[in-house]
Amino acid sequence: KLSEASSGFQSTLPLLLVSKHISDMVFDRSKSSELTETEKKTLKREVEKIMGNENLTEEVKVASLKSLSAKYKYSRFLNIVEEPELNLYPTSQRNVLIRLIEDAKKMENNKLVMTTHSPYVINYLTIFVKAAQLAKQIKKDKWLKEVEKIVPLKAHLCSSELVIFQVSNGRVEQLASSEGIPSDANFLNEMLQVTNDDFDRLLEIEEEIENGNN
Repeated sequence: KLSEASSGFQSTLPLLLVSKHISDMVFDRSKSSELTETEKKTLKREVEKIMGNENLTEEVKVASLKSLSAKYKYSRFLNIVEEPELNLYPTSQRNVLIRLIEDAKKMENNKLVMTTHSPYVINYLTIFVKAAQLAKQIKKDKWLKEVEKIVPLKAHLCSSELVIFQVSNGRVEQLASSEGIPSDANFLNEMLQVTNDDFDRLLEIEEEIENGNN
């Protein structure tokens, strides 16, 4: 039963199922020119409304019909995900990211927007970009397979496909990048560094105490 599963599984499973369902549906509908009966009736009414409006010029009518046509064609999936890392271990966060990216890459115009408080999410995305860069340089299948053991091909990201922003002091800033790799100088990583520095200092104090400087 889902109700008896871990909180991480409970929050992640619906996210992944809905994401896959919608991405598959949009992809399938983008390849089909068939409309449902309800859509046909609605479209017919809207066309008649445009064509029967004597206040519109022929130019405006043509533009309106083009806009109406686009309305009934699925061309992209904008997937907005809030904190995909919720209640998940780092390795599970990585797996969720791979699935979401796979869904986003099914169509060229798809977009994936995520908010996160997890430094692991940022670091995994950076690794996915590096894997894509390295894969382009590789000429031997042997090394490509080694890269894919670390990051599967479906999760490879071009640097042009990724933009990371952070909120700092009430301002939204885009993270800098070096040779296409997002900078690790971000607020979430800085907080990790603070805890590492604190722990290092405690170890130094412990060493001083053991040396008789208490």
